Amino acid sequence: MLFVVRRFSMYESHETNTKLNVSVAFKLTIIRFLNSTIVLVGVNRDTSKMFDGGGLVYEATILIIIMCF
Repeated sequence: MLFVVRRFSMYESHETNTKLNVSVAFKLTIIRFLNSTIVLVGVNRDTSKMFDGGGLVYEATILIIIMCF
């Protein structure tokens, strides 16, 4: 994924390498947000089972633990 984002950012013709890196970091932040929140909420649409075992809260907790490493 980083390769694809970096390729898109190189076509934007940034003035400095720092601006290129900031652009890449911003795009990766947006992608990570979409991947970690929107997908979880989309998969766990049933709000009545949000706190049950294997529900949204459990999956979000596991995702946070995995992202710490």
